[in-house]
Amino acid sequence: MANKSSIKPKKIRARPKQIPYQPSRGNTVHTDMVKLKLRRYLQLFAESGHSTNSRKSVGLGVNTLRRAQAESEFKKREELAKTKYLETCEAKVDRRAFDGIDEPILYEGEDTGYKKKKFSDSLAQFRLKSMAPEKYRDTERSQTFAPTVHIHLPDNQRMIEPPVITLEEGDQ
Repeated sequence: MANKSSIKPKKIRARPKQIPYQPSRGNTVHTDMVKLKLRRYLQLFAESGHSTNSRKSVGLGVNTLRRAQAESEFKKREELAKTKYLETCEAKVDRRAFDGIDEPILYEGEDTGYKKKKFSDSLAQFRLKSMAPEKYRDTERSQTFAPTVHIHLPDNQRMIEPPVITLEEGDQ
């Protein structure tokens, strides 16, 4: 049997301290490259509206993007890109809902060369509701109140006498 003094305790490695992020001042090529990637990210985000896809397309790391988003100037630019994308979407909705899109007329599976305009009523409805909600909102339906009624009859009693009706506490 091994002697207790010959057993050495395991050394536990301490985790390294988390050092807060400080941008490197000496490597200007790196910081210029990050600025270029962030600028390109904002352009792609304004076009597509997808943050993750835009970030991956320019090769920007998650942590780098989060550090940039912590800065107020970048956050303003990102909100501006989001607003630009939203305006682009609204313009597309307006075009499809109110101007219509050309749809080819087919005969026996073949294109006849003629086109007809196809409009989207549901897109028009949602667009109008978003622009003037007080005018185009759904009307509220009145809910009728019907309390839960419990009828308690003794086992030997038939419906000759009127039953005892009680309301539960939450049903008033």
